[in-house]
Amino acid sequence: MNRPSVGSWSAIIPLKPPGQRKTRLAGRLSPAQRDRLAEDMFHHVASILRAAPSIAEITMLSESPLQGWAARWSHDHGRGLNAELPDAARSCRTENLLVIHADLPFLTAADILDLTATDQTRSSIAPDRHGTGTNALALREDFPIFAFGDRSLASHLALAQSPLRVVQRIGLALDIDTPDDLDLACAHAGFSPSWL
Repeated sequence: MNRPSVGSWSAIIPLKPPGQRKTRLAGRLSPAQRDRLAEDMFHHVASILRAAPSIAEITMLSESPLQGWAARWSHDHGRGLNAELPDAARSCRTENLLVIHADLPFLTAADILDLTATDQTRSSIAPDRHGTGTNALALREDFPIFAFGDRSLASHLALAQSPLRVVQRIGLALDIDTPDDLDLACAHAGFSPSWL
């Protein structure tokens, strides 16, 4: 049975600036709706992390913090996620690092428990539903190379210094980037924003 490793993880949630969020949904949602969707999903992910016993601290990686954000913040200078993450990670206060995307509307506490379980010794990776992208990366040791972007799952697996444990769970796999993703999310119980 998975058990939480209490307070031993730092989590980083990247969030793009307003106007640059969810651009592949431009045919379905206005810029304001895309920003609101991204922020709603960010707050959901953050709330799950706050409730997870294994998470000691949460850092937003963004151009500027969201209004009302009271936790840690790391300035995104616009160099790209893979260039920004090492700087954000250096400011974290734990040895274990969780990088998790903000667009996971079905993320649950059980998903975080699986990623950070004490009975696992390897670092973990959570693919997207297509099995090509990376939605979360739970690192138990120094891992200086981040490879988010096109076909990032294969890139991370190839670059890892030791084999990564692949965690496949719906809450970690179902992100919202495209109209198909949005339709699939809306077909699931529990996802029906009144403003969509």
